[in-house]
Amino acid sequence: MAVVSIVDNSTGRRRPLSTAHGSATKKLYPGLKFGHFLGPYLHGALDSFSDVAVSIVDNSDWHQEGDCTMDAPVTRSDDTLVLDKEHIPFKTDDGIGTRANLGLLVLRTDQTIEDEFRYTLPACDIALYEARLYSDVEITPENLMKMSAVIPGTVGLLPDVKFDVIGFACTSGALVIGEDKVAARVHEVLLGVQVTNPVTAARAALKALGVSRIAVLTPYLAKINHSLRASLMARGMDIPVMGSFNEADDNVVARITPASVKQAILEIGASSECEAVFVSCTSMRVARIIEEVEKELKKPVTSSNHALAWHMLRLGGIGEQIAGKGELFRRSL
Repeated sequence: MAVVSIVDNSTGRRRPLSTAHGSATKKLYPGLKFGHFLGPYLHGALDSFSDVAVSIVDNSDWHQEGDCTMDAPVTRSDDTLVLDKEHIPFKTDDGIGTRANLGLLVLRTDQTIEDEFRYTLPACDIALYEARLYSDVEITPENLMKMSAVIPGTVGLLPDVKFDVIGFACTSGALVIGEDKVAARVHEVLLGVQVTNPVTAARAALKALGVSRIAVLTPYLAKINHSLRASLMARGMDIPVMGSFNEADDNVVARITPASVKQAILEIGASSECEAVFVSCTSMRVARIIEEVEKELKKPVTSSNHALAWHMLRLGGIGEQIAGKGELFRRSL
């Protein structure tokens, strides 16, 4: 089995990265290259070391470093076992996702989306599987474009289930890379699976809500905001109102309080020029306050995570209304 070791030469710290299931992954996803599989790991691992060496070795007798090692295989138990029952019979079923299997590609820096998906998705029979996609902390067009290269490898880290929908969880990344390009990179590994992202989801959500003139709230810097507005308007949205926290660091964006987000939504959403508010960025905490904000604003509100969760459910065949999650979750696709 191949073992990748990341070693910090200045401190001696070692981080073994096992690719034991690389061969299995290769069988499951014929389009997946070895570099695809290792890419996200190597990017993330190298990011946290100052002076590194990377070694790939063939190690058939794998053991983990620590208090317990396994120098040679043990083929039978010793005499101290009171009971050693083998080949216990079992039954199998269809697993967790009996209604839908959803796969989510989450940015390495994202601290928000998993909580918001847990909040919005129904509790039973819908499986959500996540894989982390390497991303830089600073949100720039150049850094966003880099993510395209690691999409296939990140998809390859998802488990071996039949996925109904894959979601690429980055709004600005989907705009910079392109919605069709994101889907094409996913299809390199999972041919034919339905693919969505916050931009595609927001367009579907606003259509379902019956609104066209929207206010957009973002955390981004001005150059991202201008590009975002132009790209969304090119996709048919009318955006007469915008607001921004102008914060480039994704770690800081994740800590913007829901109270601050609520106040900003109410402030820009009060304009008579807009019919609804869309909050862009998967790091923004919005889903848990949408119902109360809508009641106060008296206009529909959605966000990157909120719209993406709704769109993935609807694409996955989950069509029922879900109370308490905002007007969107009472609408069909």
